[in-house]
Amino acid sequence: MKRAFVLGGSTYLGRAVVGALVDAGVAVAATARRPTDLPGAQMVALDAADGAAVRRTFAALCAEHGAPEVFVHCLTVGRPRALAEITDDEWREAHEVNVRSAFLACQELAPRMAERGGGDLILTAALDGIQPVPAPAHFAASQAALLGLTRALAKELGPAGVRINLVVLGVLEGGVASTLPAPLLESYRRFSALGRAGTADEVARAVRWLALENRYMTGQIVSLTGGL
Repeated sequence: MKRAFVLGGSTYLGRAVVGALVDAGVAVAATARRPTDLPGAQMVALDAADGAAVRRTFAALCAEHGAPEVFVHCLTVGRPRALAEITDDEWREAHEVNVRSAFLACQELAPRMAERGGGDLILTAALDGIQPVPAPAHFAASQAALLGLTRALAKELGPAGVRINLVVLGVLEGGVASTLPAPLLESYRRFSALGRAGTADEVARAVRWLALENRYMTGQIVSLTGGL
């Protein structure tokens, strides 16, 4: 049985990812700031803004279960703000939660994956950091950092059989998108090739494929934007 660790298992997207992996027969341990029951998954309390806690949590999970075959990062925070309104604390929070937590988890897990013969690191990011769209600068910068992390680690970890890919999301029906102003949401829908927002289940199916079927793709953007 494959094992996966999911960072952000109680988020809108995280719940769908955990469900998709459990349904596929994967043993899942998932983190959440305030854990709630997710059928079939082990839930672990974690404040992802606490870097030391991120390290301890994933080291402890590896000590308990061994290295996972799959890691999925499903956590993101960011409030709509104009440039002049972004505070130091909001900048710090976006980068600690959105980027540093993913980096620290990869730093803990990748060497262990390599020792067991390889595995898959799957990160998620909004398209805000990939293409020009109306977006808060602190949030977009954190999403762009995840792309840089993905491409750098693909080259470094590939020889050890560890793959890493970035799933880039358009506007979804829940999660961070629910904080956007209604006119902006409507604009995104209008300019989407499919004319609608995406769902967490649609993203989860793509993540499940990367977790269970991918063997050769690494360092890539998997674009799930509805044609934005």
